[in-house]
Amino acid sequence: MSHEADERLFSTLRADPGFRQLVQAVALGEGFQFLLVISDSLRVLRAALQCLETDAPLVSGTAVSVVFLDPAAAKNGDSSGVLTETQLLDRILAPLVQPPFHFQSESCILVINGATATVADEPAWRALFHRMNERRNTIARRIHSTVLLCLTPSLYATFARAAPDFWSIRSGVITFATPALVPGFTEQRTNNELLDVGRDTTTPWMLASADTLAEAVTQARKRLDALPDDVSAARALLIQLGRWGDSCWMRGDSTGASAAHREAFAIAERLSQADRDNSQWQRDLSVSYDKVGDAEVAAGNLDAARRAYTQSLAIRERLSQADPGNRQWQRDLSVSYAGIGDMLARENQRAEALRYLEQARAISARLAEHDPSNATWKNDLAWVQQRIAGLQ
Repeated sequence: MSHEADERLFSTLRADPGFRQLVQAVALGEGFQFLLVISDSLRVLRAALQCLETDAPLVSGTAVSVVFLDPAAAKNGDSSGVLTETQLLDRILAPLVQPPFHFQSESCILVINGATATVADEPAWRALFHRMNERRNTIARRIHSTVLLCLTPSLYATFARAAPDFWSIRSGVITFATPALVPGFTEQRTNNELLDVGRDTTTPWMLASADTLAEAVTQARKRLDALPDDVSAARALLIQLGRWGDSCWMRGDSTGASAAHREAFAIAERLSQADRDNSQWQRDLSVSYDKVGDAEVAAGNLDAARRAYTQSLAIRERLSQADPGNRQWQRDLSVSYAGIGDMLARENQRAEALRYLEQARAISARLAEHDPSNATWKNDLAWVQQRIAGLQ
């Protein structure tokens, strides 16, 4: 960007409520605090951090020191390189668990930069988040300053799934939606390099506020109340409840997430029973089974979770067998195999886990071979290959 564009972005950021919240949290916070900073633009994140380093001392009256934990440096300038789990653990987890002296100063801001993650890097980031989740209490005890984890929306969703207990020590989530900050702002990305490019999870609702998502549920519910026999109104409410439930997960509200996904499940079940030949409604039911399974895992009910995941798998097997050329059904099937395999692996049922994961890998490999430019399919394959390697 030009200097003029930089100044315009800085000015707009400083007027943004999310940025003001970030400055207040950093400047006035005491001791350890963990903040998630989410944006779909690397430039906006960089500008926000630059403004933060300047503005926070003006509020607190004391100087701050920003320290970047940026694993991208391990690629040595090769953007096509792939980060490994070991590199992320060495460059991020190790200094959090065994922090050097200057990391323990309250004037220090530790910035973990996940905004440059590529599709191929995601398995390593997922593994890092899982380990951070395990060591969260140690991190909270040993770090006496602010930690900012900067992520894209896709990697944010990965964090929410891989580190479900980290919310117990996090202080807040701040999002910067680029179009809202700078109308007409564009950022060129090439070769599907960044994690969000081509990903289904990069959707506008993920950057919406909780109030906006709650209002969407309210409006969808009112529409269904007015038109109780309108199946499109029922499905609209199902979709909004799913988004609200996922938002609750990201904010650490497992109770709210469970309630939303169970209500969505009831709608999906009713629609699927009304028309068993409607493949989209059958797919909706399989997704709802997965969401209910996630809620059962969070509640510690692993047997109930396995039953839900198995029901989802059964639906996806039927859909893929009825229409083997439908790549969406094939991808859904691979996700079910991978999810059940991952759950079995966490229960130390290695042989069964590998059986499911190998089926997921076979499907993902076929899809990735069919369209090598599809970032989602490439990511699926990379993740399952790493999971299998970890069990062998």
